[in-house]
Amino acid sequence: MRHMQLTALALTGIVKARALELGFDRVAVGHVGALQHAAEFQRWLDAGYGEGMDWIEETRAERLEPARLLPGVRSAVVVALHYGPRADDPSWEAVSRYARGADYHEVMRPRLHVLRDFLSETAGAGCRASLDTSAVLERDLAASAGLGWIGKNTNLIAPRAGSYFFIGTVLTTAELVPDGPVADHCGTCTACLEACPTDAFVAPWVLDARRCLAYLTIEHRGDVPDAWKPHMRDWLFGCDVCQDVCPWNRKVPLAREPALAPHGPLESLEVLLAMDDATFRARFRGTAIFRAKRAGLARNAALVLGNRGDGAAEPALRRALDDPDPGVRAAAAWALARLEATHGAVSGDPGAGASG
Repeated sequence: MRHMQLTALALTGIVKARALELGFDRVAVGHVGALQHAAEFQRWLDAGYGEGMDWIEETRAERLEPARLLPGVRSAVVVALHYGPRADDPSWEAVSRYARGADYHEVMRPRLHVLRDFLSETAGAGCRASLDTSAVLERDLAASAGLGWIGKNTNLIAPRAGSYFFIGTVLTTAELVPDGPVADHCGTCTACLEACPTDAFVAPWVLDARRCLAYLTIEHRGDVPDAWKPHMRDWLFGCDVCQDVCPWNRKVPLAREPALAPHGPLESLEVLLAMDDATFRARFRGTAIFRAKRAGLARNAALVLGNRGDGAAEPALRRALDDPDPGVRAAAAWALARLEATHGAVSGDPGAGASG
């Protein structure tokens, strides 16, 4: 028994050191047993708060039982890669911090695979690397490992590190020495809940994704419900409000990974609105923004232009009334109506060309 404990301790230290060598900012280890928030996850799904993200429901069983993904799994090595804050060009302020550079999946996945293979070869164990595209409750595993606690805004928060970081996981059949979980430090603070532009938090730790701007501007396809359009404010892609107001993000480590930083300024909203598919693919392939697709980004640009109320945007919005996508046409018509309400009548009929 003593020999096995020393072996597990030594292996854990070696694996942690390798994770840091690969460029991850932090690493923790946890046992994979009963998931602490499994019941809450099931209630969240059953309440319909994840409606529109069918892949989550389709992989419910795997998320609740990691052994379905890796039979015999015992431990989880959980890593963090910081993405903010940085002094980015002001043109990127309308884009969530995480999405301003290269797609984090492309940055993290190769390193996770190296860590997976290293652990597999060193321990002679089965291993599986996982990002948020896999059927894993990564925040639950990360919290159990002590990488942070799950805050009221549903983000993982860490002392002295805040919440601006990505999570990656390597599941393994190897027996590793776990780190202890950290205590919840949200206390009585409700800043994130009160600041949400769409009141998307049904309760502390419960997010109705259908109302969340991160969902509406990235995952949602077609027209955005009118009730939420004004609340998009200046958010072109994603939303950082519930993180920006969190006291734990006031003093956090600067992002070190150069691939996550933007390369030059972002094009104007008018240019983004007018992009065709080929131009969009050439500009944003390999970035997180590609997730929204050309039509989603153009729709968002139209809505932000409408919220800004700048009459100079009228020509670009009027041209967008002939966009091939009905969601973009509807957004442009709504934005023109907003401009008319702000500046008086605009030329022509803002509804022209906006039918499905």
